[in-house]
Amino acid sequence: MTYKEFEKDRVSKWLASFPILSVFNSVMETRKTTDFHSHFDFSYNQNICFSSDYGGENDQSKYHVYTFTFFSYSSLKNWMDELNKLKQEKGYSKSAEYKKISPETRNGKLGDWMKNSEKNFKGIIVSFAVDKQVGSLFASSIDELHKAVKDQECYKDCNLSAKILEKAFRVSHFSNLILSQILCNNYGFFWMTDKDSIVQGENRRDFTIKIHNNTLKHYCEHLVKVTAGYGTPFPNAKEMDNFSEDFLSPSDLISGAIDDFANNHKGNKTPEELFRTLKPKSVEILTYLKKLPTFVYILDKEVAGVSCKRTLIDIIE
Repeated sequence: MTYKEFEKDRVSKWLASFPILSVFNSVMETRKTTDFHSHFDFSYNQNICFSSDYGGENDQSKYHVYTFTFFSYSSLKNWMDELNKLKQEKGYSKSAEYKKISPETRNGKLGDWMKNSEKNFKGIIVSFAVDKQVGSLFASSIDELHKAVKDQECYKDCNLSAKILEKAFRVSHFSNLILSQILCNNYGFFWMTDKDSIVQGENRRDFTIKIHNNTLKHYCEHLVKVTAGYGTPFPNAKEMDNFSEDFLSPSDLISGAIDDFANNHKGNKTPEELFRTLKPKSVEILTYLKKLPTFVYILDKEVAGVSCKRTLIDIIE
């Protein structure tokens, strides 16, 4: 079976009672005109490697941002090979990280990282910015979700707080929805998340993986076999080439820039006004994202419920 045989009606009915349905509907609208699968190079093998990073944790942000960078395996290898050459040529010892880059930066390491992605990236980038006024996407409140989950036999060992559980469910649903539009039978994926609250400690990590696995089965019931792999950053002592930092860096950079964009996009700002409002480092990243297959969805709290709209990045210098 293929991603084209995705059971849209079945999944829609499964999500019908929850605010997450607005996300599903918005992504399905995108799929009417965009074939996510076509952006990948599966000539070497049929594996997808994706990383995730989460922005908006600071009190100044109005949104929680969840960013996923999906590579085909061969694309990631080419990207990493070129990045290693770049690090040797320029003497970079650390990966580019959004928080550690000066707000006024446009070039240097940041520009080099993005140029490498423009040249070698094969896949898609997807970000979901969720208004912090939104409670749960899966129940009337995060406490109700927490209770409902703990009442299920398969989740009776729940060791996540209500807030962290909501986050684990969001990350799992967002990533699996996108995977369902890429994977075919006998494909595989490897997911590495940053050192976040959903995977801090072996018990939390294992429970988050359980949520992700169970959610995957619902979205990908049309597929007979999908091989799944999960990881968190490897121990520094065993990783001389900084693979984890490099692998996670695109999602980190993009999540920071989307956080800045989401906080400033409202109010009918013109592209010129947005350019003057955003941090220069965000402008640099977002400018490159316009050249890559990037899909940004913004979820807002409204009187009628939760809306989810795909938003195009439009900045004019």
